[in-house]
Amino acid sequence: MFFKGNLFNGDSSSPFQQNSSVTNFSTHQGNRSAPQSVLRSLIEQILKTGMMSLEDQLKIHKICDSEATLCLEDYVALELLRKSLSAGKIQPPQQKHIHNAMEQLVRDEILIQLRALPMEERSLPDLGDIQAYVLNRLPPLYATSEEGLHHQRQQALDCLNRLIKKQVSMAIDVIVQQQESLTERTPLSEEICKLYEYLPKLPFKQNDVDITE
Repeated sequence: MFFKGNLFNGDSSSPFQQNSSVTNFSTHQGNRSAPQSVLRSLIEQILKTGMMSLEDQLKIHKICDSEATLCLEDYVALELLRKSLSAGKIQPPQQKHIHNAMEQLVRDEILIQLRALPMEERSLPDLGDIQAYVLNRLPPLYATSEEGLHHQRQQALDCLNRLIKKQVSMAIDVIVQQQESLTERTPLSEEICKLYEYLPKLPFKQNDVDITE
């Protein structure tokens, strides 16, 4: 599907045509375009201003919760918003940064233990795989301020230091043994993580709606 003309006005150059991979999502099968929807009006405004507020984000999620009401044009508009977000053309809702104090403590301990490995094994484990394995087995300690982060780090060092060391040691052994199978998996991209944070999970794959820019 090629993106030409005005995305939202439903004119003859609109890309809103039937697509076999998403036909079952359209409530206007057989029509070339659908009347302007609340969702497309909202996305049009976001694209014009280059900003998406928390209110906008909540509205999009609420509309997409009733996915039966979405037509093909809505999905194309959401795909265009997705592309704009991933390209950094849209400023997402502003909020305080959230940090898990445990992440840096675990990373530091992983590096300490990796340095102690024999030279031929040092390049085998992936740092991200080890960190994910360990963090899934430790309590998270989140903070939104520097004071809170310092407090959480100190709590972890005082109460969980031995457990962190034990879990890191175990993780390195496991990841080294599973390294071959782990390399066959598709790594997460920054784009995917960003989209999961700001857009609702929709019932079609990324390539189901294609807009050629």
